[in-house]
Amino acid sequence: MITCTSKQLAEILGISADYVEEIFETCNKTDKIKGKRNKYDLIKCVKNYVGNIKGNTLTDITGKTLSDVIGISERTVRNLTEKGILVKNDNDKYNLHNNVQRYINDKDEWNKLKKVQRETAEEKLAILQNRYHADEDIEFILTEMLAKFKGTLEAAVNKIDNSMDIVTSENRKEMIQKHIMNALLEMAEYNPPSNNMKE
Repeated sequence: MITCTSKQLAEILGISADYVEEIFETCNKTDKIKGKRNKYDLIKCVKNYVGNIKGNTLTDITGKTLSDVIGISERTVRNLTEKGILVKNDNDKYNLHNNVQRYINDKDEWNKLKKVQRETAEEKLAILQNRYHADEDIEFILTEMLAKFKGTLEAAVNKIDNSMDIVTSENRKEMIQKHIMNALLEMAEYNPPSNNMKE
């Protein structure tokens, strides 16, 4: 007969030593060899463990074991239980499958919240890096641009009026077109103020 300690059995099965103690105490007390403290019959224990995994009977565990399985502290297990995220059975133990699923769902919600917070921070950063303008800034820029364009057109009207007597009737259309094109080019070359110029 091959015997092993709970630590060795835990390494073989890929579970914690506490979980070994727990499942082989509650599942089959005869697996512990009489007279040998914490020694287990390796073959019987492995068969029992595999059989229980297939039959899905290893479901009720302590908070310590649940903390080992999930990879969190016992204190976190207690806190999550108080918050109602993890739940105990009537026998004061945790259903492994139910509680792992509840923990994953809670983590998923937490991850969604973190994603929204990250996206919000990225948008704020983009604004600070001059990628976006606030609505008030756009309104100010458009108002300023249109006011300048209006001034340019009014100046063009005065230039056209002053030139009417000098220019012949054949060249008037060309002269008017020239002043309007100059006003449009000035508008096309308008350069709005940057976020970087703000104080």
